Amino acid sequence: MKKIKKDARIYKEWKKTTDAMYAGKSSDQDATNSIIKLLEKNGVKKRSNHKLLAKSYFVYDKDNYTNPKKEKPLGLGLVYEKPDSTKTQDIFIVSPDGELDRFYSEKDMVKKYPAMKGVHKNNLPV
Repeated sequence: MKKIKKDARIYKEWKKTTDAMYAGKSSDQDATNSIIKLLEKNGVKKRSNHKLLAKSYFVYDKDNYTNPKKEKPLGLGLVYEKPDSTKTQDIFIVSPDGELDRFYSEKDMVKKYPAMKGVHKNNLPV
């Protein structure tokens, strides 16, 4: 896991983008591009030599998922094809307090989010 940054504005902008997508006010591709730009603006380097194959959005909160009054962490999984044709995935999760994490491995991710066991690399959506 790599802690990228902590800034409440990241969560607000990310949520605004995904809310617009779910409301049909922007396309899935526009939302993905906006979030990738948000990530780049906050220190995430783009994988320029990798081909983006798929993305998935999710909301995650293992303890309070059904509490409608509590903001939930937001996530984005990006699946890439590497130059050697193997696939890899980065998972980004932003908490309501603005803490932004990037997970490169299942082991690191399940330390913080145990219910996500099995979603990284072993279960790529392409």
